[in-house]
Amino acid sequence: MSLIGKIKKTLHAPPKHKATYRQDGLTTLHNAGFMKEPDFVKAERLGAATGSWNNIHWRVHTVLWAAHQCSAIEGDFVECGTNKGGFARAIIDYVDFTANGKNFYLLDTFKGLVEDLLTEHEKKAGRKEHFEDIYTDCYEEVKQTFASFPFVKIIQGAVPGTLAQINNKNIAFMSIDMNSVNPEVAALDYFWDKLSKGGMIILDDYAYVTCDLQYEAHNNWAKGKGIKILTLPTGQGLIIK
Repeated sequence: MSLIGKIKKTLHAPPKHKATYRQDGLTTLHNAGFMKEPDFVKAERLGAATGSWNNIHWRVHTVLWAAHQCSAIEGDFVECGTNKGGFARAIIDYVDFTANGKNFYLLDTFKGLVEDLLTEHEKKAGRKEHFEDIYTDCYEEVKQTFASFPFVKIIQGAVPGTLAQINNKNIAFMSIDMNSVNPEVAALDYFWDKLSKGGMIILDDYAYVTCDLQYEAHNNWAKGKGIKILTLPTGQGLIIK
């Protein structure tokens, strides 16, 4: 076979490895063994059963990993941006709150974005309208989902107005997913000094497609604190204090 023939054969040869993961804008050939781990499978299914998502396994894996790591760190858990409670329900199954004695605070309007809190750029981009079909009034549904978990504290209302209801000295884990710059930066400002050493913050929208405004705002906030945010291929951002 000629050299050109060998090159053509190589170029058209089937790949030696098949994709192990192809969801949510992320494709990889690398090991995705967590998808078969019983603890993860059970927790992810419980989260998905709330109707919060469809096929975002690696994002869920990231949140569960961080929550597990933070379960031994001093402080409570906080989620700003809960919607129907998928992440929180998965975390509760994955982390033993009865043993660690932590509270888990869930903050949300439970009915979508607040127009007055949007930036002018977000208003012009139709941010609120974009999420109207996704974020419906789910407060009663969320209360029912977490009714049997006394350590879950549900706080209804818009951030930053509700932040003062959490006056804990220490926070170990925080998830932020409010799809809007101002509430997310306000939450970072409020909880940063409360976050314990080794505590983690997951920014769900940090590097996600269509979330450039949050990416810029989060980076500006981090620069002011002298830290950097780790960009994850899922589109999430990770901060470890």
